[in-house]
Amino acid sequence: MKSYLKLSILSVLLLSISGYAISEKVNGESPHKYSAQFVVRDHSGNPIPDYPYKIESGNGKIWCGVTDKNGNTKRVWMAKQQKVTLYEQDENCRASSSETNESDIRRIDASDHFLNINAKNFITVNDIRIAYDPDLQTPPNNMHPWYGATPVRASFGIIMKYNDPDPDLYPSYLPYSKVNQVINYMQFDNEGYEIDIKSKKRTGYRFYESQGQCYLATAKKPYLYKYQTICKSDGYNFPKTIDISSHPWINIMEQNTTNKYERMPADNVEIPWGMPVKPLIYSDFPITNDGHVSKGRAMCMADCAPGMLMKLLHKGQSIWGTSGKPPTH
Repeated sequence: MKSYLKLSILSVLLLSISGYAISEKVNGESPHKYSAQFVVRDHSGNPIPDYPYKIESGNGKIWCGVTDKNGNTKRVWMAKQQKVTLYEQDENCRASSSETNESDIRRIDASDHFLNINAKNFITVNDIRIAYDPDLQTPPNNMHPWYGATPVRASFGIIMKYNDPDPDLYPSYLPYSKVNQVINYMQFDNEGYEIDIKSKKRTGYRFYESQGQCYLATAKKPYLYKYQTICKSDGYNFPKTIDISSHPWINIMEQNTTNKYERMPADNVEIPWGMPVKPLIYSDFPITNDGHVSKGRAMCMADCAPGMLMKLLHKGQSIWGTSGKPPTH
């Protein structure tokens, strides 16, 4: 079973003093046996998004980045147990490049994602094996069922399977690549319940709200939650280099992300409920104007045509399936 430490910093002011933890052991054969993660919160206990941080391990390794929308830093992994300290980001982070700007800082630790090979379970959907490794936590005492619009239709992550000793600043997260792994894929219905992606039945988890945050928690006591997002979410912020309006699909490639020094959507990708339903396609090359794979490979990761979720497609195949046409509703 995976185990890693989350330390809540109750005040941003504490960052100048630093927060610290002892990395905890992860059972298994992975060379990265210990990990730690922090959550940055304000005086009221609310998570602070987009906060620049630096994490330093006892052996001097440094990870830099900004917190996600839920105040989480990245997980950091190491081979030996040691003290891990959280600081406010400083010049040591910015010094990695004389031309580093604020947007670059947000990507410095993009390659510090590693698959925990001891994930609790795996399922296979078409051509992809998904790892599920939820970190169940106790939600706030004052949460109540969320009856507003479901925040997102789908959520997933794509991570690297192994540590790269010479990581790229803008790594490729194509889901069908052998070096990557899809994790924690979730779908939701319009009443805020999680839906099993294979059986299409409710899983027993639903959204609850507390202070504007939605927690995907068990529908029965004792409540435990495995996913958190903003209740009135705008969803994933796709890079401006990705065209989301010109076609009845969204096409993500190295050409419009990493090759343009933009991060490929991979870290907690969310499809907002209010977003127009368009297949989210990752591919080696652009999809043709009639929805076919021009060359190389392609895969739909959300809002797919029936039967096309995570199905590996090759040259000439349609993203719409055997009919070759968008489904009618």
